Amino acid sequence: MSDSGNDDDTLMSSNFSTEFEPVAAASALFGAPSGTNGARRYSSIDVAQADDHGLLGIVDVGVGVGLVDLDADAAAMMAMLLRRASEEAVALESRTVAATIALSEVGVDSTVLKGVAVAHLDYPFPEMRHFGDVDLLVGGSDMETAVTALEATGFARHYDEPYDGFDEHIGKGVAVEDAEGTVLDLHRTLALGYFGTRLPVAELWERRDRFDVAGTSLRALGRTARFVHAALHMALSPTQKLANGLDLCMIASRPSTIDANEVIDVSRRWHCAAPVAHAIRSTADRFGDTWASTELIRWSLDYRPTAGERLALAAFDGPFSGSAARSLTAVAGLRSASLVRRATVGLIAPRHGERE
Repeated sequence: MSDSGNDDDTLMSSNFSTEFEPVAAASALFGAPSGTNGARRYSSIDVAQADDHGLLGIVDVGVGVGLVDLDADAAAMMAMLLRRASEEAVALESRTVAATIALSEVGVDSTVLKGVAVAHLDYPFPEMRHFGDVDLLVGGSDMETAVTALEATGFARHYDEPYDGFDEHIGKGVAVEDAEGTVLDLHRTLALGYFGTRLPVAELWERRDRFDVAGTSLRALGRTARFVHAALHMALSPTQKLANGLDLCMIASRPSTIDANEVIDVSRRWHCAAPVAHAIRSTADRFGDTWASTELIRWSLDYRPTAGERLALAAFDGPFSGSAARSLTAVAGLRSASLVRRATVGLIAPRHGERE
């Protein structure tokens, strides 16, 4: 298990970004050359774009180490957005702690996913990784209990279960939202469609890391699983934020280079090698390739998806992509004949509106 923790140095005193290619590359994605030591000159528009891509914390470091220059309007906007992000982070971390406690009180184990966990475990400073919601992994058999427990604290689910067994065995998860607009995603697995139903979810619980938020110990996926999840999110998510690629860089390179053989083995065993390889290639194109071992980069470049993988990927990006296509591939990923029958009937005659 690992614990996150920062030393007394401030964000601005860190000089790692001048030595770490992905962070320097991220800082150079916006703005124009300023003519001053290779720095980029940012306008308020550039700051807004960086914020849209979840990179404002990285740009803040870039300013501190001389990679980014801000004009007066950009500096004012940066200060305002950083204050807002700090307030949101405190609120979302508080929701994360409260939710895990509420679930624990009814006997439901949970694992913190994505932004909150990655910020604390994989970035030098949590402030560098902004996030906009809460993501928790729970067991499929615990999903109904978890939703009920969160409803008792003021959350309401976005959609009803479309047919019996969907939440427990087939869907990616359940989204709930409170009166203040905070969205909490309860995940059963790590992806929609084939890549979600084919993934052996029991393995997600075998190795977990720990980190602290406000004195409360929380659990996250183990490092390799966090990397694979970040890759799946980058390759399959419709919202292509640049921060998703930077997550891969950070998870893979800190505190030491991730074990390429383990990433490759897990990706193959979890039947998601195609999207993981795609995410690694895309990240290397955008942020350079110093964050990963030569072996991992070479594997991603050499990997050729099977016909079945190409079909599963087409449900996310292609002329026939969409929720219906992903639902069909999800059925194809099921290993139980009874679940296939149940899912097929549910797709033909759902009890409620379509939901993923």
